[in-house]
Amino acid sequence: MFDLFELEKKLAEEKFQDPDSEILPTINFGNGQFGLEAASIEEQLRPLDPDVKKEILASRITLYNRTKLNSVPNVFEFCFDIRTTPPFEANGGIEFVENYIRVAAEKRNLEVVGRQIVNNMPSLNVNKESLANLEKSIGSITGQTCQYSYKTGYTEAGIVAARLGIPAINFGPAPSAMAHCTGEYVEVESFDKVYKIMDRFLDSQL
Repeated sequence: MFDLFELEKKLAEEKFQDPDSEILPTINFGNGQFGLEAASIEEQLRPLDPDVKKEILASRITLYNRTKLNSVPNVFEFCFDIRTTPPFEANGGIEFVENYIRVAAEKRNLEVVGRQIVNNMPSLNVNKESLANLEKSIGSITGQTCQYSYKTGYTEAGIVAARLGIPAINFGPAPSAMAHCTGEYVEVESFDKVYKIMDRFLDSQL
């Protein structure tokens, strides 16, 4: 686990940094569990009620028994999330991570027995020239010049841009700092401006 936490520092290499935003890939360890692989204790489960046994074996890993401290786990399963950058994708970032984990495990006489990429979507990278019409619409409603911000997050915009080849950004009402917070809200005045901007923008595309 200590080796895994060091992985975050390894992703701070210059070759993975986005040159426009200077953002680096981020990694978040969502969850992990020690346990005994169900197949390794199937014989021990034989005396149990069939329904109980079925429930235990429904998961590949049987959770560690806190009341039996001398039962040593033989597997550790962990899940993590990496927010990528275009250079990370272009420079074999996934292979870099997989190799780091494999080498770290071997140093401790451990073995990587399996891996699964649950969701592999590209980062969102749009050139500003393709947003000229949107900028005009924003300026005509607000009287202000556009200011762009880069964030290490992920939305459907990345999927649209990658699969359909359509330039896409995230655009919406303020305050952005309240996104995903308890009591999340948007300001009515800002929402009204967004509506007018989108109306003006769509008219400009007709």
